[in-house]
Amino acid sequence: MLRYTFAARGLKNGIPPKVMQELLRHTSKTMTLDIYSHVISNMKAEKIKKIGNLFV
Repeated sequence: MLRYTFAARGLKNGIPPKVMQELLRHTSKTMTLDIYSHVISNMKAEKIKKIGNLFV
């Protein structure tokens, strides 16, 4: 659980996927992104919402 929290919070706070891959000792960045893809999806939704608020 600690590993998951570390990775999810790191990605959400802007740690690049390549750096997170190395910290987690995954064999590839793709593996990291596949495992934590829901975090990336949530980040996209948040950013889209922020952009939408610029035009209100």
